[in-house]
Amino acid sequence: MFVRKKLNHGQHYAYLVRSSWVAGKGPRQKVGKYLGKVVKPERTGTELFKMNEETLAKAQFKEMATALLLHELKQHGFGEKEGMLVGGDIAVDSGFRVTRKGRPAVLELNNGFLSEETIQYLLNYSAEKDPKGEELARRLVGAGVAASEEAFIALFEKARPATKEEEALPEDFYY
Repeated sequence: MFVRKKLNHGQHYAYLVRSSWVAGKGPRQKVGKYLGKVVKPERTGTELFKMNEETLAKAQFKEMATALLLHELKQHGFGEKEGMLVGGDIAVDSGFRVTRKGRPAVLELNNGFLSEETIQYLLNYSAEKDPKGEELARRLVGAGVAASEEAFIALFEKARPATKEEEALPEDFYY
């Protein structure tokens, strides 16, 4: 799954696209859903994402990923207003629906696209078939989230189940 941006009458619009392989013809793309008008807010902040050690230890994957998403939006000038994040005429509600003037919208951030679909795709990540975190990295970049190396490692560790060998190690064991 990925987002494709199309130019139509001078405006950019985003579509959810899936690729498949057709025998004898090669790869084909199928537009699955219209996502909305593309809006590219300016990055106003340069702060790196940080969580204190106590909060980090208690947080689950989805909580940490949500905090990372909220941080990214705040770095692009969004502020809290009436239970939503608002930046100009763009709003992101608690269900992560992105709207502009009441209509569906997609935010183009950091070489990716933030929409309800890309957020849910990120939040539904499972590390079971991703031992190196490559899929998590693709989902973060695809959603337009710029995570520091430390934030990515912490997020991946929250998603990845510990192996039997790791569980057997004492907490103060150093390599």
